Amino acid sequence: EMLGGNGAESSGTVNTNLEHVNLSDCRIGPVGAQHLAQALCVNTSVKTLKLSYNRLGDEGAKALAEMLGGNGAESSGTVNTTLEHVDLSDCNIGTVGAQHLAQALCVNTSVKTLGTIEKLN
Repeated sequence: EMLGGNGAESSGTVNTNLEHVNLSDCRIGPVGAQHLAQALCVNTSVKTLKLSYNRLGDEGAKALAEMLGGNGAESSGTVNTTLEHVDLSDCNIGTVGAQHLAQALCVNTSVKTLGTIEKLN
């Protein structure tokens, strides 16, 4: 809730001072990535997101890609336009997840660096 509220149930409390989030090696999986992506859709202060050494997989990568660039006709229109640096190294992202991220980066103009140093699964 601190990053971006909790949808309709939100108390309206969003941390607008937080610029760097390091959640590396926190055992975050696809569901956690989905929740994080939802929060970051409305957060306008976070510029750096480090998620390395988690188990996001292709589904987690897809959720983050939708947050970064929407999802075409299915998109809610709410995407993050403030993230500049995203580290997804060693997050068990395969070819499908990488394709989702690549499509998002074709649309997103704020991300300057995307770290994904690993072999594609």
